[in-house]
Amino acid sequence: MKIIDFYIAKQVIKSSLLTLLVFVLIFAFFHFLEELDNHYPISAKLEYLIYALPKIADTVLVFSFFIGTVIALGMLTENKENHIFVTGTLSLRQIIFKSIFFSISVSIILLVVSEIFTPNFTSKSMEIKALASNQHFINSNKNIWIKKGSTFINISEVVSEKKLNKLTEFKFDDEMRLTKIQTSKVGIINDESLELQQTFSVNLENINGFDALSPEYRNTKESSLQLTEFNSFSKKVSTMNLLDLFSFFFHAKENNLNYNEYINEIFSRLLKPLNLLALLLLGLPLVINLDRTASLSKLIFIGVSLALVINLSTKILDITSQRFGMSIFLSSSIPTITLLIAGVIFFTRKMRLKI
Repeated sequence: MKIIDFYIAKQVIKSSLLTLLVFVLIFAFFHFLEELDNHYPISAKLEYLIYALPKIADTVLVFSFFIGTVIALGMLTENKENHIFVTGTLSLRQIIFKSIFFSISVSIILLVVSEIFTPNFTSKSMEIKALASNQHFINSNKNIWIKKGSTFINISEVVSEKKLNKLTEFKFDDEMRLTKIQTSKVGIINDESLELQQTFSVNLENINGFDALSPEYRNTKESSLQLTEFNSFSKKVSTMNLLDLFSFFFHAKENNLNYNEYINEIFSRLLKPLNLLALLLLGLPLVINLDRTASLSKLIFIGVSLALVINLSTKILDITSQRFGMSIFLSSSIPTITLLIAGVIFFTRKMRLKI
């Protein structure tokens, strides 16, 4: 890496990381103030906040790196360093490209690290808060259908990550004739299996043209279902990593279940680097052409204003795409794609006119 490249990288990364730290501390402070109204011990609130920090960092990472890069490039302009670079071997276009490259590269590394740690930390933070306030942190899911081969299973309610209410299993033969009905009042999820309690089953057999019923009752019975086949129903998407999200998405799609929540979460994570790229393409040409008297406060104001305007525009595009009944794949990606196209057009025109 050239000396100039190293210097630009150092300024961009230092400014971006410092901005990220500031935003995390600010959001954590307000998050803590919100928790003060909840009635559970202060020690649990602090522990909950510590485990929630990775999620906060993941949430503000894109805008932090955008604002940090804006500040770094603005400071280079204010200190006339860009002018020195241009009289040397770099053009302003190259300076912007290098700033974008370094900003996105480091953000991708941090997003990968976040993907490893954030889901587990988020799950732990929710568990700490739930236990301290004597509440369940798992949302109740009702009337879920699962298809496994020629067997259809209905789960009336997912009470918690360890308990299911009323499971009904309908088994069909190869000719799709009903051969067995089994109901269980409670399902208890253990480490390796699902234990069915208070189970009643009826076998239907056709003997000489007549249907014969063979009832059977058991107090406990082990289910043929695997834990991975219903585990997703007792987890929030924020506590899943990308591998889990893809796994549960394909499972939900295969069994004709609602998978919109998984798709939205997958796209929101995968498109973060592209969101940052679009922001930088829209913002950096404005900063590079500011007068050299631009103060740090002015640069911060410009960065935050651009971030807010673009974020609002993205939300409007998202709502509009859903309003017109677009597919979940298109509605999840169209705001980012639109923003990226606008960024490329704006960047190209700005560079052609002023650089």
